[in-house]
Amino acid sequence: MLETYDWYMDRFWDYKVRDFLRSQVIPHRITSYGELAPKAIPQSISEITAAVGRPEKRILGSLKRLRRRHQVTPDGEKWKAVL
Repeated sequence: MLETYDWYMDRFWDYKVRDFLRSQVIPHRITSYGELAPKAIPQSISEITAAVGRPEKRILGSLKRLRRRHQVTPDGEKWKAVL
């Protein structure tokens, strides 16, 4: 039953937060100085709320579940995708 609940929450709620944070990544680049690894840009909860269009309470719940699955990580007061 818990696996079904986790699947449901990911399928209908958490995916928007995860997709938004994954879209805020500077991709891998090769420059004349060498390779630069991809870098996730941290976003505040208010920025995530505005982008996703859901209340802050729902965003916090999604971030908590995504953190438990090692898909996002806190960066001070902001959150970023795990690469």
